[in-house]
Amino acid sequence: MKPVLVLASKAFAVALVCNLFFSFAYVASIFLPKDEVIKSLQKSQVSGVLKTPENSIERSTTGWGIDYGTECVALSIDLRESKEMEIAPDYLSRFYDGYLVSGKNVGVFDPCNGLIQLINSPEMSDDQISYARNWWGISVFIQLLIWLIGFASAKAYLYVLMIVTLGLLYFRISKKFSDWKIGIFFLAPMVLYGDFQELHNSFPYSIFTIQLFLMSYIILNLVELKNYNLPKFLITSVTMGAIYNFFFWFNFHLVLTMIPALIFLVLYRVEILTKIYTKILVFLTGFSFGFIFTTLFKWTISVGIFGNEILLTIKDALGLRLSSNSLGINEQLSQYSDVTKNFPLSLRAVIVNLMVFASKFMDPRNSGQVGQILLISFYLFVIILSYRKLRINFDFNISEAVSALPIISIPFIYFILTPNHSFNHATVSYRAIPITLGFIISFIYIMKVRVNRNYKSVS
Repeated sequence: MKPVLVLASKAFAVALVCNLFFSFAYVASIFLPKDEVIKSLQKSQVSGVLKTPENSIERSTTGWGIDYGTECVALSIDLRESKEMEIAPDYLSRFYDGYLVSGKNVGVFDPCNGLIQLINSPEMSDDQISYARNWWGISVFIQLLIWLIGFASAKAYLYVLMIVTLGLLYFRISKKFSDWKIGIFFLAPMVLYGDFQELHNSFPYSIFTIQLFLMSYIILNLVELKNYNLPKFLITSVTMGAIYNFFFWFNFHLVLTMIPALIFLVLYRVEILTKIYTKILVFLTGFSFGFIFTTLFKWTISVGIFGNEILLTIKDALGLRLSSNSLGINEQLSQYSDVTKNFPLSLRAVIVNLMVFASKFMDPRNSGQVGQILLISFYLFVIILSYRKLRINFDFNISEAVSALPIISIPFIYFILTPNHSFNHATVSYRAIPITLGFIISFIYIMKVRVNRNYKSVS
């Protein structure tokens, strides 16, 4: 019992130190020349580089969704101070966004309209609400980049960095397995069907994906170190969870999907299953603790400084994510999954995420019967060709197949635990499914197609 308490205290201490550092970063951000940032954003808006559409989610030329709204929120935070905070120290200013704006979109999620008001009006509108509960460290980082190199350059460099980290992770996987195909099997579904080519249109997603790839790369190296024991692994995971929450809390379940899958693949046939899942459990526990601790820390600080206004937004946010009733769910997605309207919302959340993922292959609403038949025929042809080329043996060992089920179930557990949020954000949260598909393909390949001499079964 004592070692567990000692380890828990170390995890708590590490998370606390991380959050004290984050707090310092927020205080230091008062030295950012916000007026210069606003001028840069105004120039970007005039040139058309800064997209502020009427709808926060728009379709691209590829037909896939671009989330401009999240970018507008991140850009808006702390650009202006509310009137009641003008006499307070700068480091106590609230972080405002454009959720509620004046005019035709009152009461509608329309942060891009709010951003326009923030950068073009000398005074902040009274209908802006505080977003201090989230402490988007990503805003501090991106506003610094905008001041130094401009908005367009910042987005371009971040996207290039995302491609570089993808390549870094791919080559690390290939080196680990001495096989160039496993990295493709694992990463291709996410790249092909995770709106990857659209992420340059919204820098928060570029930064999120950079974090995802870098954390995966680090973990991939750590699990092989003989002297890197479980307590050290836990502390590393706590740190990762805290840092991730500081930069961008969104889509954290993709981390909980991708890294355990990598740990499983790397250690499969090297360690017994109990040891593999012990490391996976340590990572999930540490990352979740760091993430949740940071959430509670910033909420406590925000409520203590700003009071009831922030407390109400926290209650609303929790209610939105955890609610299992159908009040306020996305109307378009509700119509899209109308056939499941009598199902419990938790099940509907799972189904609609699967439907959104399936629409990347074929959207039955926008294709004729001939087109559907041709598309299905094409995929069948690819499957048959792969079967003949790779000589895949589908005679699975049941125990081997069952051993992977906990990994496969992770995204669906998240959908069930956060039904309302997963339903409303299925166009984003579905991305855990192609990661899972990549894991399944890689696992089948390792299990049945090719057993590398360095990965012999553990007796």
